[in-house]
Amino acid sequence: MSSSELYNKLCETSEMTFSLQNRLDEYIEKYQKGELVLSDAQVEQIIEKSEKRIADLLDLVTNIRKDMNEMYRLEKKKAADDNVLRSRMGEAPTNLKEIGAVISSNADESHLIMEKKSAEQLENEKFQMLSDLREKVKNGEISLAEASNLNSRINSSYNFYNQEEEISKNYA
Repeated sequence: MSSSELYNKLCETSEMTFSLQNRLDEYIEKYQKGELVLSDAQVEQIIEKSEKRIADLLDLVTNIRKDMNEMYRLEKKKAADDNVLRSRMGEAPTNLKEIGAVISSNADESHLIMEKKSAEQLENEKFQMLSDLREKVKNGEISLAEASNLNSRINSSYNFYNQEEEISKNYA
């Protein structure tokens, strides 16, 4: 789940919270004006349930905001890592693989057909990229210091997908 998807979830949950709070306020106002015929105990029970739900929604908003900020940070770090890897290694990790394409004379109708790679495929690609890095060091194409930096960026870029999946599990 991307940071923008989490932002949409945050807006949706915030709207639900405000809506419930407004309905509760209207309900209380009607009760105070005598427009509702309920006992004090019934009204108190409704208020308690509503306040509990509002508190739960506010906790969810806090968690979504935390995860959204973390996801944004991870996305920016991955983009930076991928830029360096693309320039130094000639490729950058991605969790998508091309399985087909639709080509049309109208450019708006042309598109690629992609699917997500499995965890095993990502792990194999990571291993291959690290092997390529070792070869570059052996051949003297890059220094050990640069190899260490690239190794860190490779691991970070591939770990992004695990972290993204963990955050997405919270909202499935």
